Amino acid sequence: MSKRLQLDEGKDIVLLDVRTSAEYQEKHIANGILIPLDQLRQRASELPRDKEIVVYSGTSRRAYEGSLLLRTAGFQNVRVLDGGIEMWPYEVVTECARQAPKARCLWRMK
Repeated sequence: MSKRLQLDEGKDIVLLDVRTSAEYQEKHIANGILIPLDQLRQRASELPRDKEIVVYSGTSRRAYEGSLLLRTAGFQNVRVLDGGIEMWPYEVVTECARQAPKARCLWRMK
C-alpha cells in the first residue's frame, strides 16, 4: 500500500522532513514534521515510538542518514521515502501559501 493511500485512509504515519528550514519553507508535504538532520539526534524524543515514521529529504540521502540515526536510537518502525520530495508524485505545499494564504498554492510533480 502506498504511503499516500495510507495517509488518505487516516493511517497513523509520521512524515518526518529532515531538510533545512529554508528547504521546508520552499515546499513540503502537508502535515509533515520538520526536524533538520543536524538537530535530529537532540530532538528524536519529540517523535512517537508507537507510529510508523517515514523520513524524507530532497532526494533521500539525508533521509537515509536520519532513518539510521532513529533506528540506532531504538525506533523500530522507520521507513525512507525513496526519491524524497523530488519524487513525491502528489501535491506539496509551497512558499506561496505563506504569502497568499487564501490562494491555492500547491505544486504538483509532472
